[in-house]
Amino acid sequence: MTSGAKDASDLTWWGDVRVEPGKAARWLIGPLELYIERREGDWRVGRRVGKDLLSEDYEPRTDLDGAPDDVKDVDRFVAHSNNDVSCAIAPALPDRALVVAPESPFHVPPGTKATIYMSTPVWLQFRLVGAADSPVLLDIPIARPSDTWFGDSTKEGVLCYASRTFARLSLAEITRRAHRAVTAAHIDNKARTPLTLKRVCMPVDSLALFAAADGRLFTQDVVLSRKDEHAEDYADVSLGDKQPLAAPDAKRIVEPRKTLSGNFVTRAFARLFE
Repeated sequence: MTSGAKDASDLTWWGDVRVEPGKAARWLIGPLELYIERREGDWRVGRRVGKDLLSEDYEPRTDLDGAPDDVKDVDRFVAHSNNDVSCAIAPALPDRALVVAPESPFHVPPGTKATIYMSTPVWLQFRLVGAADSPVLLDIPIARPSDTWFGDSTKEGVLCYASRTFARLSLAEITRRAHRAVTAAHIDNKARTPLTLKRVCMPVDSLALFAAADGRLFTQDVVLSRKDEHAEDYADVSLGDKQPLAAPDAKRIVEPRKTLSGNFVTRAFARLFE
């Protein structure tokens, strides 16, 4: 990656990063201002996060003679040797499920299917190039979602993240942001009663991440099948193995944090406790 290699219409901010000693690289990824600096003996990853966590800002890499002195949130990593000038940054999906709500509740009649699209927050991972197994050294949200509880009661449920955006019925309504991925949930109401969709719990920590040619991120599609034999709030969940339907030419770039195979039943439409 070199300065000016990408323009602002291409959201591809990840990949191998070469930084010479005494130099730094800078990116603006949504609300995150990221600096990677190479000093003698160590790497420094500095960041500043703006107040607008849904910012649409994006600036590709620029090269600097060092990071600004007023960047206070800095992690330091000892270099393998003074000759190492490469590291890598990559997107990743959250480490918990994500609870999403439509802009207003809607009903899915019996025997009816619906697809909703949601904007999923992305984490940033940092590693050094040249280590034997290239372990991830830094794994941070670009804009951390708030915590929420999803379940039948305050005692039964699971800790999740709460989405800052609404689920939509049209992909065109999802704003293009460098620090968020698009997730499509295909809901199939096979039960004999209507489904009122108020909250959906998405297993984003079990999804792979894909990148379109312009760098826009997508996740695996999720299929939620509600059946009469399930409790009202439960659904069969299956994950798409191929490219997301909304981005058939996208390339798979990051594997899931958790590996799930086959179908499983989970509480997908349970009530949300604030």
